[in-house]
Amino acid sequence: MPGIADADLLDDVFGPVAHYGAGDVAVAVRLQKGLKTLATTPALAGAVEVLAREALDRSRVALPIAADVARVEAAAEAG
Repeated sequence: MPGIADADLLDDVFGPVAHYGAGDVAVAVRLQKGLKTLATTPALAGAVEVLAREALDRSRVALPIAADVARVEAAAEAG
């Protein structure tokens, strides 16, 4: 049986959360924090970075209040 690529696995698990949770500040912040934790695993870091950036872009479009966007951006930048 063929293996699954890290990026595909992450996208399968977190992609729907990123997509459907983009307009919910609590979900978007928690997703960014969770992805930051996963990024500490060297094998996942590259794929996580892409997913986190895409999730942030989605939230920037979906969140109508600048303060909420700023909260998600702060979570994405926190290290």
